[in-house]
Amino acid sequence: MWGISKGSEYALISGSMLQNLISCVVAVCPINICGQGISKGKSIRLLDCSAWSFRGKEIPYANLQYNKRQIIKDMLKRGSICMRSCYNNAIVSAPEDTYIKIENINGPILFLSADNDDMWPAKEASEWMMERLNKKQFPYQHKHYNYKYASHFLIPYKLRTVKIFAIERKYPEECMESNMKSLEDTLIFLNEW
Repeated sequence: MWGISKGSEYALISGSMLQNLISCVVAVCPINICGQGISKGKSIRLLDCSAWSFRGKEIPYANLQYNKRQIIKDMLKRGSICMRSCYNNAIVSAPEDTYIKIENINGPILFLSADNDDMWPAKEASEWMMERLNKKQFPYQHKHYNYKYASHFLIPYKLRTVKIFAIERKYPEECMESNMKSLEDTLIFLNEW
C-alpha cells in the first residue's frame, strides 16, 4: 500500500490493522501518530475526534497544537506554508496508544521524507519509526530515504501547488531530481519485495 502525507498515515494505520490484507507499505512524507480530525472549510479547524476509525470505533489520536499565530510566524520566517508547529510535540510525546503500531505490519516498510518538509516533521517521524522497528526487532526489511532538495510533495510529478514551498521555488530542478530519485528508490524497494 502506498500513501503520501495524510495518505501515508492511512497506509501505515491500515497496514498495522489489516495484516492479512496488506503485506508492504510505502509511506511518503509520513507521520508516526494517528492524528486529530481536521476540518478544512474557510479556515482550518481541529475537531474533537480522531481522523480515523476502524469498524465504527475511533482510533486513539494525538492532540495537535493548532496555534494560528505560530503558524503565520513560521510561514513568514520560512516563506512557505508551514504546519510543523502543530505536530512537533505530538510526534515525540503523544500517549503511547496514539502511535501507529507499525511493528504489526506484516511485511516490508519504506519511508521517504524530505529535509525541507514544512508541512509536518516527516523526517523526524520516519527516524522515530525506524528506531521503533529496530527496538521491536521488526523481522521485515525497513528503510528510510531522506532527500535534501524536496518538499512535502515528494512525487515524480510537478504540481502547480508546489510553489507554496520555498524549497520548490528556490531549487526546482533539484527538487524534481529528488522526486524522480524517490520513484526510483521506491521501484527498487518494491522489486525486492
